[in-house]
Amino acid sequence: ATGDDSIDDTNNTSSDIPVSAYDDTLGFASSDSSTLETMSVPQQAADTNELPIVSYGVVLRRYLDMSPYETAQQALSADLETAMSPTGFILRAAAKALQKYPLAHGSTVAVAVIDGNDVATKVIPEAASIDYASLLSKVAEFTDHASGERDEADLVIADVSHLGIDEAVLNLNAPVLTLGRVTAPDHANTQQDAHQSVLTLSGEVAPEKGAKLLAYVGELMAAPIRLLL
Repeated sequence: ATGDDSIDDTNNTSSDIPVSAYDDTLGFASSDSSTLETMSVPQQAADTNELPIVSYGVVLRRYLDMSPYETAQQALSADLETAMSPTGFILRAAAKALQKYPLAHGSTVAVAVIDGNDVATKVIPEAASIDYASLLSKVAEFTDHASGERDEADLVIADVSHLGIDEAVLNLNAPVLTLGRVTAPDHANTQQDAHQSVLTLSGEVAPEKGAKLLAYVGELMAAPIRLLL
């Protein structure tokens, strides 16, 4: 990914759901900017055995222009006669990106659903290649009938845009790519003159590999027609 990288100190919040969520006001930079977050120990002297430190690996963030998605979503919703969430698009983009830039040795992707106080995950076979209508059908079926199952995968996709948060860090047994809330254009603000969102990749990921995957997901989301083929 291009843009300046920085290291932030972040205090995770916790709840019954294994998630740390952040809902900060977005300070949008260019659409290709990204940051890297790690957990760090406070500077003052302390017994580290008593500190409530939680680390889920690295956290890579990339701001995303969602305007091309919004245009495609409106056209597809009219053709399919149903409202569409970004889940199918981001799942397809991530599956294609994982094939091109694998994080480890596999390319299996799963979709996550926050189910009560738990997170359920389901592998979607051939997510990079099956026809788009079938992909949406499989995602909808799992979303409607999720019951706490945890499929093993090489990458988990979590669309949290409907929760109104910018990003989430899920404590799962695989790297997790989340899509945050989609903000509307603010034409009075030249830095936010398009629909915007945040892609967050967290977990045990090599930063260089993760940055390449995020960059390619962003490239695919900028050209939604490539996700429908």
